[in-house]
Amino acid sequence: MTAAAKPTVLILQRYRFLTRVLRTALEKAGYAIVVTSSGEDALKRIRHEDLAALIVDADIRPMSGEEFCRRVQSDRPERRFETCVLSSSAEDEHPNYVQWFTRFRIFPKPISTNEILRHLERCQKEAA
Repeated sequence: MTAAAKPTVLILQRYRFLTRVLRTALEKAGYAIVVTSSGEDALKRIRHEDLAALIVDADIRPMSGEEFCRRVQSDRPERRFETCVLSSSAEDEHPNYVQWFTRFRIFPKPISTNEILRHLERCQKEAA
């Protein structure tokens, strides 16, 4: 698989350790990784990058993960990339995500990189 053929995943995460864990697992699985800790930077990149997936922490600051997801949905309602929200709260504490977002799933913290990888692989197969 060439570098150009690798599916790209954008990681929006405020914790460096978690970013490192995700990056290592995803790169090992053959994904190209783009990392940012700024919601505004991530929104700019989403407009210009051909993404396979977006991994966003619900606990980003100063823009909350919920606000970020709302803006992604309004900026790119036609998007085809999968969105994985990492949250230390239960899924039922994020009811607005379901209203705003298509192609998304919440993953509880502590995360399972294997579970995220299985989910992304399923999404890639469905998109093919």
